[in-house]
Amino acid sequence: MNSLSTFLKTRQGKIVLVLFAGVFMPFFCIWSVRDFVYRTQTQLLERNFVSALDELQKAPPRLQRAEGFVKRLKGIDTRLVPREVREALQDYIGASERGLENVKAGHKEGGTDQEIAAARTRLLAAVRRND
Repeated sequence: MNSLSTFLKTRQGKIVLVLFAGVFMPFFCIWSVRDFVYRTQTQLLERNFVSALDELQKAPPRLQRAEGFVKRLKGIDTRLVPREVREALQDYIGASERGLENVKAGHKEGGTDQEIAAARTRLLAAVRRND
């Protein structure tokens, strides 16, 4: 410990201290704020997604219910969430839209259920990693 205090009293020690305080501390602070924003925005996205799912399940089964769900998902603000979460949500929205188009066209589900389930799994995994 004595050698550390002696080193910090030298010119080289002061330079190291200034570099640490001037470079590494701001970097650490910016990184911490970024991480905090990502976490809180991911939690908000998760709450909005769950709320949209709850509303979907409470509505009577019909085509407008699914259209409203997709519209509500598209309305979720993803500007400040991590790219991984944003892309996973966009994949889920895309899969849901394709499923909706298949139903409108009168086609059987034909794999869109599995696609939606896989996209939901990716979205939940991305949210868990960034939450």
